[in-house]
Amino acid sequence: MLLRRLPAAAVAIGRGIATATATGAGRQLLLRQLFEASSCTYTYLLADARSGDAVIIDPVLETVPRDLRLLRELGLTLRYAANTHCHADHVTGSGALRRALGCSSAISRASGASADILLGEGDELRFGAFALRVVPTPGHTPGCVTFVLDDASVAFTGDALLVRGCGRTDFQQGCARTLHRSVHERIFTLPESCRILPGHDYAGHTESTVGEERRHNPRLTLSADAFVALMERLELPRPRLMGAAPPPPPPAPPKTPKTKKKTRKNPKPPRFSAARCRCPGQSALRDPGRGLAPPPPRRGHAPSPPRPRPLPAEATPPAPPGGCCPLVAALGVAPPPPGLFTNKGAAPERG
Repeated sequence: MLLRRLPAAAVAIGRGIATATATGAGRQLLLRQLFEASSCTYTYLLADARSGDAVIIDPVLETVPRDLRLLRELGLTLRYAANTHCHADHVTGSGALRRALGCSSAISRASGASADILLGEGDELRFGAFALRVVPTPGHTPGCVTFVLDDASVAFTGDALLVRGCGRTDFQQGCARTLHRSVHERIFTLPESCRILPGHDYAGHTESTVGEERRHNPRLTLSADAFVALMERLELPRPRLMGAAPPPPPPAPPKTPKTKKKTRKNPKPPRFSAARCRCPGQSALRDPGRGLAPPPPRRGHAPSPPRPRPLPAEATPPAPPGGCCPLVAALGVAPPPPGLFTNKGAAPERG
């Protein structure tokens, strides 16, 4: 794929710091190369000098305070914290920068790691008037990528291609043959003047070019078979942070469970009935013999009439005068005079 060429950037690089200014088409690029001594890792800060939008590549956890201070001093807004791959010799600082500044973390989808943005071939990270294009370069690890500036003037190769060297392939599912093919087909096909800014250096180098590495890299000038044989003979120590992960964020305080009170909505008032009343007077009126009210009838069943119980002879009340019922006599009500009520169905009395 052909890339649109813009005027090349003028870059001045020193140990641990690099400044770059690209002019043309109204663009101005700010570039800093930062060094972490314990793992010999290079971190790169790029920014659009006009808009202040910035991206950082391969930050290290221990040097995050330095990076935050530099961003503040330069008045930059960090948009992305990107990694070229999962590192085994240091812990990435992208998580700490994300928590401090709210930027988005980014890494290759093939790495299997978690991030806000999972990158694939051809994706771009845009900051101001500039963009970094994602070029997969697996081999050191399956998820290695190279970030190429949109005018192909600079390539951030991570551990795939170092100055006069390359990343190891004996761990993290590395593959020497895949790495040889990635460098020759994806990096050495860039313009010869394209600057190579690696992820590490152990011999005091800071940068190179595609043309230099194509001619002078002692490993990658070999054929594929010779390169594989060389990488298999290397006996390198195990990385000191193999499998390490960034420290997890502090756990959130436990939530106190809310106890829900079980309340009935619109509770029904209790039902009262004379049949359930335990009033002694009411019970005596209903059943003088027992003094208790009979149980209420079951729902859906007709009440059965009570069976009459004969009273003892000595308890049988005498018949009141005039043939009144016992209740009328007990209440002291006088019987009606004769002839006041007549039974239409009976013959009149004759006296």
